[in-house]
Amino acid sequence: MHPLAFPGANIPADALPPEIVAEALSSLTPFATDLFMPRYEPCEVGRWQLRVAPMLVSSGYWSPAMMTTGTAALFRREADGDPRCWMSMTPMEIESQEIGVRAATGHTVVMGMGMGWAAVNAALRPEVTRVTVVELDPDVIEVNRRIGLFDQLPAEAVAKIVLVNADALEFRTAEPTDTLMTDIWLPINGDERMEQSRAMRATPARGGSMSGARNWQ
Repeated sequence: MHPLAFPGANIPADALPPEIVAEALSSLTPFATDLFMPRYEPCEVGRWQLRVAPMLVSSGYWSPAMMTTGTAALFRREADGDPRCWMSMTPMEIESQEIGVRAATGHTVVMGMGMGWAAVNAALRPEVTRVTVVELDPDVIEVNRRIGLFDQLPAEAVAKIVLVNADALEFRTAEPTDTLMTDIWLPINGDERMEQSRAMRATPARGGSMSGARNWQ
């Protein structure tokens, strides 16, 4: 279960006496990374909702439980009416995505925009010359526009980014690609993931509307 989705996640921060909270958290190391952490604000577009938790305790893929503050997560309201988390800025998500980010070079293609963290960090790398972000749902693109994601980047990083509103399984840019990062699934694990990733790499270029990130303003 996602740490922002468990029952009681909306309990007010002052529901417990401060001294009890302080004692419980005193042994935890605050989460930190040398990668860029955007500022996220609560936002809602269509079925998507961006939430920000004041404080969480969360473990990473290889890190122990750590304290995080101002942790954002992107939820989608499903057919049954319940929201499900598709991405978050928890240590586990960051540690899983930073592998691709740190290895990114040249023309990097990011399949699935989510909260844009992988895309913006790739664009900040001097080794990356261009970042193509392929996102199927225009509402996800709109969430990132409303929170001013690219406004937080230097102009030279923004100039590298192109958004494509298209299906990741049907789109491939005609420009040679050096790095491919795929993250379009919920859940992330599945028998078909490898085959779908191969399809994203091999499918001929198709249609899809492109928009430069600088045109958001």
